[in-house]
Amino acid sequence: MKRRLKILCVLLWLLVILGFSSQPDVRSYEVSGSVSYQLVKCYNQLMHIQQTPQEMEETVLRIGYPVRKAAHMIEYAVLALLFLATYSAYSKRTEGTAGIWILCGCALLSVFCCACTDEFHQLFVQGREGKFTDVLIDSAGAATALLVAGLVMIHKIHKKEK
Repeated sequence: MKRRLKILCVLLWLLVILGFSSQPDVRSYEVSGSVSYQLVKCYNQLMHIQQTPQEMEETVLRIGYPVRKAAHMIEYAVLALLFLATYSAYSKRTEGTAGIWILCGCALLSVFCCACTDEFHQLFVQGREGKFTDVLIDSAGAATALLVAGLVMIHKIHKKEK
């Protein structure tokens, strides 16, 4: 049952990603602009900064691109961890260090394939374009999450051995 639930989580997260990628460019920029605005507003409040509406808009525009790319990385980091959890549930290879890295590699390859498919899909969405650089950004988010997860799993193994 737990195995099936993990597969379901992967599929649901892929649907979330598909939902974001299916948004036309205008809607996508509205969403990321809204997030960027909230980040600027929060930062200004925390740092006690007073900006005019024009200054805030300039700041929002300046951070819009990094916010969108960070969102890509986070989406695919979550997907990578879901793949890792699923593959771990179906494998006995989590017992050793090499096995953990093999599972992480399989999860990374899966994410890479999903990112390629997603970028291809975006070629058919109004105002969007498929970019291999986005595949690399998505994969970098996944690789970072898998590196941390792999190190944590290995640390747990070594802790058990002591």
